[in-house]
Amino acid sequence: EWSMYISEHYRSSGNRLRRLVLPRHRFAAMHAGAEGGEFTTPLLRVGGDHLVLNAATSAAGSLRAEVRDEHGAVVPGFSAADCNEYFGDDLETTLGWTSARLADLRGRVISLRFTLRDADLFALRFAE
Repeated sequence: EWSMYISEHYRSSGNRLRRLVLPRHRFAAMHAGAEGGEFTTPLLRVGGDHLVLNAATSAAGSLRAEVRDEHGAVVPGFSAADCNEYFGDDLETTLGWTSARLADLRGRVISLRFTLRDADLFALRFAE
């Protein structure tokens, strides 16, 4: 985690120094509120066997992803409906699909379409 210190009420008798704490890699996020939202990544080459996310949702929020080929078509077995719904708050969590393994796509060029509801996606990576 990273800490930073700020001064509050600098010119008053109640001035104080406050410590703010940020978990690593959480400066910026793709965010969707309760109404939901989605985004698609640029083309990526699958360089691992798993998709690892740094993400956080509310108790009622969720996150799903689908894999699309370089032409934008959903790869069979990797639709949003096949994705294991994620909810929680983790710096490193693995996202998977019910009937397909990301390892089978290793080396292929894909894009990821994320569907978020009351959630933040801070980072993603492919891992062994």
